[in-house]
Amino acid sequence: MFQSSVFAINWETVNSPTGRTAYLDSDSIIKHKLYYFYNIKVFNDAINDFSVITIQSSKTKPFSARINFYTPDEYERLEGDYLNITKNMTKNLEPVTYKSVVNSCYRRVKELTSADGLQVGF
Repeated sequence: MFQSSVFAINWETVNSPTGRTAYLDSDSIIKHKLYYFYNIKVFNDAINDFSVITIQSSKTKPFSARINFYTPDEYERLEGDYLNITKNMTKNLEPVTYKSVVNSCYRRVKELTSADGLQVGF
């Protein structure tokens, strides 16, 4: 009998109040210490293509940092790179703008983490 590993990258559409769209990988969300870690895919105007960004956010207030970047192909190839999501953890978080896509994703992460069964990192 053959055993294969299965991974899932579950992109959920999140819209900001300004109409910008991001895609939250809901399978990437991890609570670790005082923070949430999660990956979002956004259109990057600077390179005219999508980027996947690992976001670290405070659990108690909308302060966040971008701690890793991937191309979508690299992210798929690494199967979400979930084991390394906290690797670049920082204490240098910045306030996020209320109408930004990061704030919208942060609010969605908080909604999702209130559900039972979310993975908790140690």
